[in-house]
Amino acid sequence: MRIGMLALAVGLAACGSSTAPDGPPGDGATVTPGEPGGFHTILPPGQRGVFNATQALQANAGMPPSHTVDQLALFDNLVRDNVVPGFSDAQLDEYFIRTQVAIDPADVAREYRPGGRDDVIVRRDASFGVPYIEATTREGAAFASGYVAAEDRLFLMDVLRHVGGARMAEFLGPSESNIAMDRAILDVAPYREADYATVFADIANAGPVGQRVLAEYQVYIDGINTYIAEARMDPAKLPAEYPALQKTPEDWSTDDIAKLAALIGAFFGKGGGNELRNYCALQDIQDAVGGAQSARAIFDDLMLLDDPESAVTTRTAFPYQTDLGATDPASLPAIDCDSLVPIDENGPGVEPGLDGVFAALDNITGTSRAMGQMAVDAGPLGQLAFNLPNSMSNGLLVRGDRTASGRPVAVMGPQLSFFMPQIFTEKSIIAPGI
Repeated sequence: MRIGMLALAVGLAACGSSTAPDGPPGDGATVTPGEPGGFHTILPPGQRGVFNATQALQANAGMPPSHTVDQLALFDNLVRDNVVPGFSDAQLDEYFIRTQVAIDPADVAREYRPGGRDDVIVRRDASFGVPYIEATTREGAAFASGYVAAEDRLFLMDVLRHVGGARMAEFLGPSESNIAMDRAILDVAPYREADYATVFADIANAGPVGQRVLAEYQVYIDGINTYIAEARMDPAKLPAEYPALQKTPEDWSTDDIAKLAALIGAFFGKGGGNELRNYCALQDIQDAVGGAQSARAIFDDLMLLDDPESAVTTRTAFPYQTDLGATDPASLPAIDCDSLVPIDENGPGVEPGLDGVFAALDNITGTSRAMGQMAVDAGPLGQLAFNLPNSMSNGLLVRGDRTASGRPVAVMGPQLSFFMPQIFTEKSIIAPGI
């Protein structure tokens, strides 16, 4: 079993959304199929990412449950047929799945109301098992989104929240690889439990929008926990990894959202996590050379990736963020660098002066490389690999007056290796204001 690490695998990646019309869900108040123009997607190997114990045995015998690998052949053909360059519009349906915001009524395989709520209904399509959420309230949409995320990825979600909280060794045992994973996370996201409360207090103090975000976080978590409660009582809903590891899934809290956010920052903010070292190094250089301007010039020459002396493939400049405005004084705290100690007592400290700059540079490359090649030890399940490719996501957006159809077009997607289960999950959400 290989898993990967990318954006919120709790299932927040939606294939599309639209504003819900008036009327209770399930009573014909649906968006017309085909609006606002449809999508072509592919998310191999399949939507299903949870097996119960019986299904796991069947999968190991070569008989995986439905929607486990049913997108794999399409993706495999896209790679093997070498359709680029020369890919045409007519080939889209050969290599991608045509989909839309609203489910095709003729393609509904299952219909249910998570938690018995009357403000939301979920329909899964027969073609690929994708959930279509239709709600008359934002709360209903958030609840159902959490519920179906747990349906499709519960154990993976559990792994990710423990990785993000630097508590993988507690969850799956203190093996060398699990401790290394926790240490790598701590080095770039050294949060204590009390820090999470501060994060959410700041969100709550951000006014009505912040309070709404917190309320919807909680409802989303309620949806996850509702599925967990059902899975504890029903072996058919319990991922096989839990009985194999002799564990029971525990409830989620808002802290777990912060842990996942820290995890995303750790992997995608690969140049981050060193601001404290940078600050102390700059202060030491300034003390050594006797001037802030000279110290900053030395620091920038060593640290900035925009090197005017580097070899380039184009002489065209692409300036951006050239005028960021005045610096907020509150963003420049006074720090006593001599008093700092690492949270991880076996981790690196804060080196003074130029040594601190070089240590920060080493930490950026070393931690990024280590986290891109990490694996956690899951005991009887073997190693779960977290290998990320050294590439980035892409997006191409063209406005309507520049397309043949006159409609805007977007082609985009993360650059993913093959994962089982897939790190992303697909869903459509129709709800007020979404």
